[in-house]
Amino acid sequence: MSLQFSLNQTFNSDLSNPSSLEFKTLAAKVTSEVNKAFAKSPGFRRSIVRSFRQVSGSVVTNMTLVFDNQTSVPSSSSVPALLTSSSPSLNILSGSISAAAVTTTTPAAAVTTTAPAAATTSASTDPPSSSEGAMSLQFSLNQTFNSDLSNSSSSEFKNLAAKVTSEVNKVFAKTPGFRRSIVKSFRSGSVVTNMILVFDNQTSVPSSSSVPALLTSSSTSLNILSGTISAAAVNTTPPAAAVNTTAPAAAVNTTAPAAAVNTTAPAAAVNTTAPAAAVNTTTPAAATTSASTDPPSSSEGAMSLQFSLNQTFNSDLSNSSSSEFKNLAAKVTSEVNKVFAKTPGFRRSIVKSFRSGSVVTDMILVFDKQSSVPSSSSVPALLTSSSTSLNILSGSISAAAVTTTPPAAAVTTTAPAAATTSASTDPPSSSEGAMSLQFSLNQTFNSDLSNSSSSEFKNLAAKVTSEVNKVFAKTPGFRRSIVKSFRSGSVVTDMTLVFDKQTSVPSSSSVPALLTSSSTSLNILSGSISAAAVTTTPPAAAVTTTAPAAATTSAAVASPDPPSSSEGAMSLQFSLDQTFNSDLSNSSSSEFKNLAAKVTSEVNKAFAKIPGFRRSIVRSFRSGSVVTNMIAVFDKQSSVPSSSSVPALLTSSFTSLSLIPGSISAGSSTSSGSAPRPTAFSQAALPLSLALLMVQLLAS
Repeated sequence: MSLQFSLNQTFNSDLSNPSSLEFKTLAAKVTSEVNKAFAKSPGFRRSIVRSFRQVSGSVVTNMTLVFDNQTSVPSSSSVPALLTSSSPSLNILSGSISAAAVTTTTPAAAVTTTAPAAATTSASTDPPSSSEGAMSLQFSLNQTFNSDLSNSSSSEFKNLAAKVTSEVNKVFAKTPGFRRSIVKSFRSGSVVTNMILVFDNQTSVPSSSSVPALLTSSSTSLNILSGTISAAAVNTTPPAAAVNTTAPAAAVNTTAPAAAVNTTAPAAAVNTTAPAAAVNTTTPAAATTSASTDPPSSSEGAMSLQFSLNQTFNSDLSNSSSSEFKNLAAKVTSEVNKVFAKTPGFRRSIVKSFRSGSVVTDMILVFDKQSSVPSSSSVPALLTSSSTSLNILSGSISAAAVTTTPPAAAVTTTAPAAATTSASTDPPSSSEGAMSLQFSLNQTFNSDLSNSSSSEFKNLAAKVTSEVNKVFAKTPGFRRSIVKSFRSGSVVTDMTLVFDKQTSVPSSSSVPALLTSSSTSLNILSGSISAAAVTTTPPAAAVTTTAPAAATTSAAVASPDPPSSSEGAMSLQFSLDQTFNSDLSNSSSSEFKNLAAKVTSEVNKAFAKIPGFRRSIVRSFRSGSVVTNMIAVFDKQSSVPSSSSVPALLTSSFTSLSLIPGSISAGSSTSSGSAPRPTAFSQAALPLSLALLMVQLLAS
């Protein structure tokens, strides 16, 4: 079985070389984890790493799983769930796992999939004949674009085209009447793929609405970006040469009659050789004035709109006078005008700004009057379902009605009355209730964000608190939100939510769903949201959780002494979502000491309520993001809690550190006498279990 997944770690060019130490080390770790995951699968023999490659900064891993015979190979659909639940030390990116059965009759090095008989002629690049049926297909691959992919004669184009057609042919092999697929072109943004699907006749062409679900649910080795798939039937009655993909890209001229490519769009709307300003010739009369950039007047209605385009940000896009800004703004307004053209009362759209992360687009939609402004909840579905040339990132669309009675240039959103005092950064008082909140924003971290006095910190903090206040505005007793810090990984945001009293604090389990389901302009990474109630009885500025007396009065908590023979111990390992620094390998460095102090503080708070807990000790840090090996010490062996209870305990208790979900593991360990202090034998490269064994042997 072929297996592919992405590891959430930085790619090193040495990983491309199977002879390098980096390749061998990571391959050994991966095969060990995968072997453990499949150990209970009947007939499983071994796993083999074929290659590592880079996609969007992560490490895409290609493997082969070997079983005793073909009938032992499990269903490909069962593999993602099995790996996700079984490999905690591999930080596998959510949704990146794909698997497929492969034939073993060919030499193993080939590892090819068995294509159904109907698709054996799929290598043909013949365009559809006038008697055949055809469908255009477009999607984006999550990989870095190479300029050679623009050249259909290059080896890069041919190799990727062969891979794409092979995978697409497998997906459609069981679709009645399917003949072949043809790659027309690749273009930037990640890699936008344009194809033609050919069927035996026009009546065999499936509905375009069924194609995204079919591709999404099929197990392929193509890493297709969610929400980028679109399809449309095309007319094959014109001469087939007009759709020919064997000609160089320059010959695939979209100025040819539109009917030769797409019967659903007028010719002028398909012509990519015309200047951008000329693209929008299909909007209804009501939108003919849409080129206007006039802000909404006091009599008009307005709506703010924000979304992210999946393309690389250019600093010139920050300058509204640059040609880059003007060209992209013309394209965006043209496409958005077409989407809203049939919305009653729509007048025009205006691009306010572009900013980094991929390209975040801020717009204003203008309507003839306030009552014509549609509901903000309807906008994402309308943009997502409309066929546009804008490659909008899935889940990045947000909209909100704005007031037009102030001077139009201000265009501010109306904040709920309950949040009018939200600009306050006062920490919670002893009479108020509080909750810690953490999430990651999908944007590039800037070192100035570490400085709360910088304009970058203040601007982002103002935006975050404004959006979070809107989300919680209807939560009974909500007062305000405060940004405590920003840190790297993408931008990890630590906040405090303040309520009128402790009983008003909602359950921490309800917060992720509330933030995820609310329409905000914050691009929050899926699965990164965590929340926990905090006590406000200490001085408000501290906003710390109240540790039980047993922990606060125990001077031994800060002690790095290893467990004595009378004490109980538990090994503990987890990964922190932050960049590894080589100084963290040295227990004498300030970097090691600072992080160790922070980690032990968090772990001590987490275990403070466990009867018999004494202290925690950091043994080592190692790369991947930052893998942390620790020992938790208890007053006696019988006080050591079950290892299965630890992941939930740590996940719900950590506030200032970002734990990687699924990376926590724990195991009970015995102690057999006094041992040297940990710094005497710190072995950062050894597994924690061996380090503990050394303690016991030395003690003996």
